[in-house]
Amino acid sequence: MTETRQHSNDPNDPSSDPRVLLFSQRRLEHLLTRCVSYEFEDVIREIDDVDMVAPEPTSCYRFASKVALRTA
Repeated sequence: MTETRQHSNDPNDPSSDPRVLLFSQRRLEHLLTRCVSYEFEDVIREIDDVDMVAPEPTSCYRFASKVALRTA
């Protein structure tokens, strides 16, 4: 569920902990309209230490999405 950019594993190194926690929706739905957001996430991951949380959809998520689309 979590992708982590490579960083130092030394617990005494203050820079060993990522500075940024990034919540990504890239695994929930693959939409062309969100490609700019995905590219932005990639740039942030390249220039800084980032922990990225990217949840995967469950059956409940898919069902809720269908209900939301039908009622909207």
